[in-house]
Formats: sequence, structure tokens, C-alpha cells
Amino acid sequence: MTLGQRIQELRKQNNLSQEALGEKLGVSRQAISRWEMDGAVPEVDKLIAMSKLFGVSLNELLQVETGDAGPEPKIVLALPRLWRMGVVVLALLTLLSLGGTAYLGWRLIGVERQLAAEQNTLDPELPLVADFDVDAQVWGDQTHIDYTFYLTVARQVEGMEVTLQMLDGDGTVHTLPLEVSEGTIYTGKTYLEFTTGRFLTISAVFRDSLGTAYTQPLQEITVSSSSTIRGTVLWDSLTPS
Repeated sequence: MTLGQRIQELRKQNNLSQEALGEKLGVSRQAISRWEMDGAVPEVDKLIAMSKLFGVSLNELLQVETGDAGPEPKIVLALPRLWRMGVVVLALLTLLSLGGTAYLGWRLIGVERQLAAEQNTLDPELPLVADFDVDAQVWGDQTHIDYTFYLTVARQVEGMEVTLQMLDGDGTVHTLPLEVSEGTIYTGKTYLEFTTGRFLTISAVFRDSLGTAYTQPLQEITVSSSSTIRGTVLWDSLTPS
């Protein structure tokens, strides 16, 4: 089964027309037709999109076998000119075959690299925060607060960096890089002079290995004149920064 036949088979299994599949992949119906007729090879990102859409792995999508090569060419030794032509044709076919294999190998390497990169990137549709807690201690004239933050992430990727951003009532942004303390728990400590009666909006900024950053609002803290700290949870959104 060729790659084009495999795409056609999976498309029909999912009850999709060529036009419907093209709309989901952002290509024309003619492009789908060329793929299924093996007149063109899909780009790497389209292969990945199809594997997700059809619910199969890339190996299952790309695991194709070459068809019957047909009868071997016969070389007539009595005609030297035709014999030389046959050798040239065979040489060209061999080069094309090796070139096609090399090209497919190059494409597969590209797919593997892109998959590896995706495994080290954050998905904005998945939750990143599993828990968040603040240990705040007010002292002195009630404007001095020592904070200890505990952030439990729902998903970690290699090379991920987490930073807290704290916006106070005066419009000043305070940043605090968090460090992994145990497993998926990130912690950080800071000290702020905080006017009582004002609020402090805390957000977590997640940055993956590709440099893509996402900001997750966490909590809004208000300190009353009686040194009581009240917090409002803000976990309802995850937006690219």
C-alpha cells in the first residue's frame, strides 16, 4: 500500500470527503487528490496533522510498502546499442530509487525532530497549574510582607521555566523566578512593601524550550488594615504572552 492509498483509506474510514479533509488541513481538495494519487507528498506538518486527525501514529501513517515492481527489464545482448541503453536506464532507476529512499529518510528525520520539539513545547489547550498556595507573613507597620509561593504544575516539559509576576496596586510589576523544589512543585520567596487595603495580582509565566510563553493568572491578594490576607483564585484562563 502506498502512502496515497493509506491516506485515502483513513479518510474514508473517517467518513471524510476530499474537500472536508482539505478544509481540516488547510489545503485544497486538489492537493488531497494529488496526495492520494501519489502525485505529491504531504509536508511534515500536514502528516502530523493527519496522524492526529485520524487517531493513528506517524509510524502507522507512513508504514507503507512498495508495490509490485513489475517484470524485470530484459536486455538483448545481441544488440550492443540497446544493451548500453538498458544499462543506462537501470542505472537511472537505481539512482532514482536510492534518491527516493534518501528523500523519505530525510523527511522521516524531519518528522522525528518536529515531534521531539513538540514534546518540549507547551499546549495552550491543556491545564498547566494543579495547585497554588501562598504563605504570607505581615509584620512591622503592616506594610512589610514576606511571601513564600508554592506552585504545583500540571505538566512539565524539558527546559521549561516558570516565573511569577506580581502586579501591585501602584502598577509596579515584581518578578520572581521559581525553582523546582520537589517533583512538580515550584517554590520561591520574596519580600514586598505592600500598602494595606491594596491588591496584588499574581500570575505565572510559563516559557518552553522554544521560547513560547504563556501567562496563567493565579490569584489576587488583598491585605486588610487588620493584617488579614484574602485571596481570590484566577485560574480560569491561559493566554499566550
